[in-house]
Amino acid sequence: MIKGIILDIDGVIIGKKKGYNFPKPHPDVIKKLKEIQQSGIPITLCSAKAYFAFEDIIKAAELDTYHVADGGALIIDAASKRAAEEHILDSTLVDNVISKLNETDTYIELYTFKNWYVREGIHPEWIESGRKILQREPIILVDLLEDLNTKEVTKLIAIIKDEKEREYYEKGFDYLENKIKLSWTTHPLISPAQILVITPQGISKRSGTLEISKLNNISLNNYLGVGDTISDWQFLEFCGFKAAMGNSTNELNELFRSEAGENCYIGKHVDENGVLDIFSHFGL
Repeated sequence: MIKGIILDIDGVIIGKKKGYNFPKPHPDVIKKLKEIQQSGIPITLCSAKAYFAFEDIIKAAELDTYHVADGGALIIDAASKRAAEEHILDSTLVDNVISKLNETDTYIELYTFKNWYVREGIHPEWIESGRKILQREPIILVDLLEDLNTKEVTKLIAIIKDEKEREYYEKGFDYLENKIKLSWTTHPLISPAQILVITPQGISKRSGTLEISKLNNISLNNYLGVGDTISDWQFLEFCGFKAAMGNSTNELNELFRSEAGENCYIGKHVDENGVLDIFSHFGL
């Protein structure tokens, strides 16, 4: 029996059709989310995005429960608009990671609870994509190492152009493997480029989902999880009911094909409001 729902955002309830399901979900999706929430089934949004980037969705669908932001680094109590859990990256680690990424002028974004930071003059096209995705202006710094005036970084992301560069950084951060968590995702606006998400060690969508289960006092066996990329398997794996979108990555689809059973389902494409198809399949 489904008693709770955990949803990724981009590629699940947000697509890339401007005015239809971007930058906000389609009105029919918002309506259904509100209906399910009001029926007594709490809906958690679980994303690598910053909380402020999807706060409007929470408000529109009246999802006054707990949500996972910054790839698990923030657990937000939407009812109070405060952090229930906040995991901060060590400032020395942040400096080390930025220094490494700067070797190839890699595009970097830093996140705190309320803001995002970028370096001036590096890939302005991706800064513009960030504005569209996050619906908020960044704080632009000349030098991320010298000008950053906060020690409360919850997440660092880098846009990686190809598999060769991905392999370079995976090996390059080996020496920090016990101190940081590397996760990989993507977004329709920048695909096929990949997004490297760096959070404190042990912090991920998986850890965030486990915290949500405890806060809501609902076993993950009674959760429906919905995702579209391999990073979502971090939480989907533990959900008793799981669904992938029709636009899901090949890696995630392969995992679903090996998870045969009535509690697994691959729905329609996000641009067909596939999450509604998934809800219908599970009788919601």
